[in-house]
Amino acid sequence: MHVVVAIPTYSGSVEAECLESIFRLQDHILRTRRNIQISLSWISGLTVDAARNALVAKFLSDASATHLFFVDADMGFEPSLFDSLIDENRPLVAAFCPSKNLQASKVAEAAISGVQPEQAMAIAARYVAADRIVHRNGTFDPTPSGFVEVSAIGTGIMLIHRSVFDAIGRHFPELRTAPDRRHRLAGPAQPILDAFAPLRGQDGRWLSEDLSFCQRWRETGGDIWANVDQRITHVGRQAVTGRFRDQLDHYGGLPR
Repeated sequence: MHVVVAIPTYSGSVEAECLESIFRLQDHILRTRRNIQISLSWISGLTVDAARNALVAKFLSDASATHLFFVDADMGFEPSLFDSLIDENRPLVAAFCPSKNLQASKVAEAAISGVQPEQAMAIAARYVAADRIVHRNGTFDPTPSGFVEVSAIGTGIMLIHRSVFDAIGRHFPELRTAPDRRHRLAGPAQPILDAFAPLRGQDGRWLSEDLSFCQRWRETGGDIWANVDQRITHVGRQAVTGRFRDQLDHYGGLPR
């Protein structure tokens, strides 16, 4: 088994949390999963859909590569997440990632209930694709391994078996194109499978590249599963507004 960790970056920068996660994953695999070969692939300077398609092209050019593990440059995770994804043994699995935008009112509401600060943040977060969970008989239950089926999900953390791209290429032969100038400047000289090219939704608006990819995969007959149990860090810019007087008045002086 050969897993290629693929990191698309627009400017070439990677958050420290992401870098630390990759190093920890590499160490974890070397110590506990010696049957897995891991390599790193990254690209910058392209739009997000072009970057993902270029990384797919580089992945497919290596006949030994079996899995493509997309990790966005602003994501952090534990090695146990990788274990859960690879052990699920499904063609396409992902994780529910929290949005970067956190509502302070939701955090306060959760904190009032008495939970720990980290748990309050997790409770208050908005999770990408939570509205895409597949319900049966009006409800859903995670599997014993912590997965639920979804109709689509973000590609921030996603493990894709090679067979997924083979199926999409067969089902949509028009997606196979020659690399254009953007791709050649970024590196790949291989033919491009435009699996992440945006589609138009039923309302006429363009879908994001990850939702378009998921739709194509489902049209081949594939399904998508996402883990609900693993903690994900999504690094972003959080604006903090404060007035010291409010803190002084709240504590009756300096906080103890």
